[in-house]
Amino acid sequence: MLFVSLPLLTGWERQRAYARTTGLQGRLSLATDESGLRFQGATFSSEIRWAHFHKFIEDDESFLLYSSPQVFHIVPKGSLSVGEIEGLRALLERNIAGTR
Repeated sequence: MLFVSLPLLTGWERQRAYARTTGLQGRLSLATDESGLRFQGATFSSEIRWAHFHKFIEDDESFLLYSSPQVFHIVPKGSLSVGEIEGLRALLERNIAGTR
C-alpha cells in the first residue's frame, strides 16, 4: 500500500506547491548560447552554465535538462519553431556530455 500511495502523494504535493508558487506560473523566456542558458519570468531570472547539466533527454513534447538524477529543467517544444528545436538540440548535444 505504501508503494502505491507514495507516487500519488508526491504528485499531489508537486501540484500543490506549483499552485502556491505563482512566480513560476505564466510566460517564461529562454535564451541560449555557448556559455549556457537563461530563463526569465515576471519576477525572476536565472543563468545556468552548461557544466551544471549532466545529461538531457528529448521526447516529442520537450527537452529535459538534468542537473541531478532527480532534478531537471523542462523546455517545452510547443512555443518553438522547427528551426529553433533543431538549433537547441545541436547546442545541447555540443555542450551537455550525456545525451538521450
